[in-house]
Formats: sequence, C-alpha cells, structure tokens
Amino acid sequence: MVGKGSGQFRAGAENLSPDIITLTTVIGSLDKDSEATGSKAKMDSVFADAVEMQIILPSDSMDTKWEIDLSGMSLPVARAACRFIVKQLDTADPQDLNLITGIGRHHENPKYSSTALREHVKEVLQSDFNPPLLSALAERAPGVVLVEKASIQNWQEKSGIVKE
Repeated sequence: MVGKGSGQFRAGAENLSPDIITLTTVIGSLDKDSEATGSKAKMDSVFADAVEMQIILPSDSMDTKWEIDLSGMSLPVARAACRFIVKQLDTADPQDLNLITGIGRHHENPKYSSTALREHVKEVLQSDFNPPLLSALAERAPGVVLVEKASIQNWQEKSGIVKE
C-alpha cells in the first residue's frame, strides 16, 4: 500500500503501519483524480492491500460475503469498497447483495432527501460498472442498498467473469 521502497524511517519500520486514516487519505487522493489513467486501478490495488492487511473489511467482522457494512466509511473508501466487493463475488452461487449504509440521520443530504452514503453507493454501482449494477433500497431496511442477483449475474456475464 505504501510502496515497495527499501528506505527506513528513523522511528524504525516495526513501529509503523498503515491504518484506516492512512487508507482514507490515500483512497481520497486517488478518488479525486479518478478519471486519470490508471487511478481506479491504483485505488483498487490499495484497497485490496488494506483488506489483506485487515485494515478494512476484516474477515471476522462480516456476517456473509453477501451482506457488507459500509456505514461509517468516507465516500471515496465506500466507492473502493463497492468496487472490491463486487469483483470478489462468487460466480458459482450468486445471491442478492446487501450493502449496509445505515440510515445516517446525522449525515442527511438535503439534495437527495436521504443519506449521502446511500446515494453515493447507488451512484457508484451505476457509474463504475459496465453494464451498470441496478440497485434499490431494501424494503425491509431503509439503510440497505440491495443489488439483486439478476443484476449481478448480468454484470458478471457481460464483463466476462462467467460464460453465458
């Protein structure tokens, strides 16, 4: 995540490691320049490294791979999380994907008459995937963005992840 250089810090490498603040800063910087060539790929790589290092989406915090809690993430980190999650989905047994954004009463966005995170996640699913992933609010929970199995299968087939 922070490079492959051989330099050392005066404090010693054993005392330093990236954390959620580092991740948020790096992803935020890459997201601001997301239209630049290779920026999304870099963002995806940094996020994947952070998952591997258990900085975000720790394996012991998820109920299932089909229900992921994004609440509390910054918008750029949530974007990277959506990209990572969708690309990791099982092609053998697809299910409905539930992205938990929370109802976010303290982050309401008057422009959307709802939460900024929820609307951002829905926008990312539309703009960052080809074909776009269709989503809706889960009827049972207003703080959950639902991506139905059929939409996931369509994206997987069109993107060449699974053969038609």
